[in-house]
Amino acid sequence: MKRTHIHRSRALILIGLTVLALPAYAHIATEVGAYELKGKGGKVLDHGKYIVVWRREGERWKLLRDMFSTNVPPAPTARSTGGRVSSDAF
Repeated sequence: MKRTHIHRSRALILIGLTVLALPAYAHIATEVGAYELKGKGGKVLDHGKYIVVWRREGERWKLLRDMFSTNVPPAPTARSTGGRVSSDAF
């Protein structure tokens, strides 16, 4: 499968998108991919998957719907660890 990398820099965050699939049917296309957010020094802040639904209007494709989901587990909370939070969680 062909992969496309798109990078956009805004402030100190670099966003990388990898398109994994882009099937199109008539006037609707569905883009499925992975994303990665990097901060200062190239540290990965978040990574996950996304989906974008595009709708063709005339000669242009316009975003109809999108969503993303992180692959990073939530940080432990005092409640989930019986009141104790490890210092390595931060």
